[in-house]
Amino acid sequence: MSSANVAFRKERKHSALAVAAVSTLTACDELDSVPRGNAGSAPLTTDLGNRIRQGERTAAHIATIKAKIRHELPPHVFRRCPARALTALVLGAAIAALTAVLLTARLPGFSSLVLSVVLGGLYGSLFFLGHEAGHGSVVRQWHLQDALMGIAFLIFLLPPTLWRVWHNRVHHVHTNLPDYDPDNFGWLAAYRRLRSIRVVAAFTPGSGRWISLLYLPTWFTVHTQLVLWFQSRRCRGFESLNRPRAATESLVMVGFWVWLAMQLGPWSSLLVIVLPMMVANTIIMSYIVTNHLLRPVVDDPDPLATSMSVTTHPWMDLIHFNFSHHVEHHFFPAMSPRYAPLVRAKLRQYAGDSFLAPPHLRALRAVFRTPRIHGEHGVLVDPVSGRSIRFADLDSALVAVTGARPRDPRGGEP
Repeated sequence: MSSANVAFRKERKHSALAVAAVSTLTACDELDSVPRGNAGSAPLTTDLGNRIRQGERTAAHIATIKAKIRHELPPHVFRRCPARALTALVLGAAIAALTAVLLTARLPGFSSLVLSVVLGGLYGSLFFLGHEAGHGSVVRQWHLQDALMGIAFLIFLLPPTLWRVWHNRVHHVHTNLPDYDPDNFGWLAAYRRLRSIRVVAAFTPGSGRWISLLYLPTWFTVHTQLVLWFQSRRCRGFESLNRPRAATESLVMVGFWVWLAMQLGPWSSLLVIVLPMMVANTIIMSYIVTNHLLRPVVDDPDPLATSMSVTTHPWMDLIHFNFSHHVEHHFFPAMSPRYAPLVRAKLRQYAGDSFLAPPHLRALRAVFRTPRIHGEHGVLVDPVSGRSIRFADLDSALVAVTGARPRDPRGGEP
């Protein structure tokens, strides 16, 4: 049996064993009050039999598309790419070298700030490689995966042990399922009942508040700590989490940056810690918010309904290792993203308008112009202003701009 098949079988095994989930300060605090129902709506009287049959049809449809794509793609695209580990080491060396320059060279203030932003960009790129490693597409050995993730996630204070459970076993298995996924902000009923949800909602893109501008530069790091210390204790699905190990990893990361800041002083800490952390957060969150926040909650796993890719500039795909190909990643998590453009071409062929990949900037604009709370009858609502948008209308707008030219599947493999 090929190593690629072994990797995919292991991934399916982990997915089957994954139960329950994690959320932001939203639905996990209100498990009993969250309505259940069809995607984007919340009828409590939905016939269970119909829902089960619909779930079976959805699963069969997705399985058929996956089988067609797997059959038509060359076998090598499903193999690991160990060379990506060398790329990660090169990025790590570049980060260390640029940090040394910022700390030792006597540069003008503006030049130092520019290089600090570049440093944050390198951290962002390194994260994407760490994400690959966590899915097993780089190396097979778990200790090597953890080492790569530890380096890549350091600036975000993200423990690799937490990431394996939160991202691989919860998010990928229960994307946008009520009570489960950390990437949605819950139902209107929970918003009205819980103050914690209202506080977080004011911070989110689409709230119309100035404070939401801080969401991209900070949220990934903030959310990591919320999940580690609070949500993983309140939500189902974290039974397999080695909590002492995850907490230790996070505390070691925090301790490292605090110690370094004490040694460097305010200005140098701003240049090599604070600003790079905010830039790196902004880069990865600029993708993450487009992945699922414009998609409905659902009753059954469906990567076409719950996930969205974006079409970005080829140079961005190069330095961000095709992270824009998110639906493609949900179809084949253990595939190296270097081959994601091949999957995109096939999804355009077999999924039609169900596959969404609008231009990156338009998707970001849509996130900041639409509410984040899920209301009844397939809408996103802003409880403060009363604004709302139907997913049917949102989908139509996204489909209309998804017609960007597809990448040539024979090339463009960064």
